[in-house]
Amino acid sequence: MKKVLCYLACLCGIAMSFISCDPNGASNEITIYGNVIDRTTGQPLYNVLIQEKNKVGGSTVTGNDGNYEFTLPLNGSSDGKYYLVASKDKYSSSEYELNMSSVDKNRRVKVDFQLTKESITYTGIVLDSKNNPIFDAHISAQFSSASGSGTDYNIGSTTMTDANGKYTLELPRPHKSNSQDYPPYDQWKFAITATKNGYHDLTHTLNQNVDDMGKTITLNFILNSSSIIISGKVVDQNGQPIAYANVSDEIFSTGTWNSEYGYYYNLKGSKRLSSTQTDVNGNYTISSVGYMSVNGYVSRNHEFTCEKEGYITQYRYLTTSESDGGNSYNVDFKLKIKE
Repeated sequence: MKKVLCYLACLCGIAMSFISCDPNGASNEITIYGNVIDRTTGQPLYNVLIQEKNKVGGSTVTGNDGNYEFTLPLNGSSDGKYYLVASKDKYSSSEYELNMSSVDKNRRVKVDFQLTKESITYTGIVLDSKNNPIFDAHISAQFSSASGSGTDYNIGSTTMTDANGKYTLELPRPHKSNSQDYPPYDQWKFAITATKNGYHDLTHTLNQNVDDMGKTITLNFILNSSSIIISGKVVDQNGQPIAYANVSDEIFSTGTWNSEYGYYYNLKGSKRLSSTQTDVNGNYTISSVGYMSVNGYVSRNHEFTCEKEGYITQYRYLTTSESDGGNSYNVDFKLKIKE
């Protein structure tokens, strides 16, 4: 029995040698190996797919060090050429034409690739006018062709600043429609905007082109405050402070003035912003904005209302502008007792 098994094993070995070797004892495969790096940074790229364009033979992916190795059949190409392709998500593919005449005596060929990232990375910091970092500011981007304003469509990438006001935003190379099914632009514009409640939005528009792919660009923002501070005191007709009176701020663009009672009505583009109560000494403070857009109206007029049960409601008015951010105003009230 042992002799039979030994004989069968020898036959299998002989058969395998006929399958995997040519008459001269050489392998019927060639080994392709090499390294893949990021063209811009020079860093090795992980998980890059390496394969023959016509799907001849196997394929492989690079390791953490960017290295790869796989085999192809020696006679798998009718024209004596192989077309190797390296591809990775968010990178442009790279192709290499391998002529069999370049294969060494050990049937090994080294082919290295450099891939270009199909995106631009923006990084920077968002500060206020006093150079303090702004946390949780929203960074977004829109795209247009080189002839546009940078606002044709949202590029689909957004981010927020960290506690130090820093952000990183990676934007893909845009296509001629908001779809990967259309060819990419070679020249375009990105309009990148920083927004934060209490601050005016700021947009930087940048001209970019295909040569910028893979680059990291520093783009900083300084946001001006859109907040204004309203403070004052509420007293009665005898000058005594009124505690726990309700004070509110409503902003509006237009309205009809009631001369008899001294207030506006039929307000357009109006919005109630904030409200508070006076303390035991009759003092109050409200944080508001210099202007805002409401329902298509640009609103700059403030109506401050002071109410207290047993007293006649009183109104005060203030007109502000975009440049008033960071300013403080004093608005006092003197309420009359209802008869």
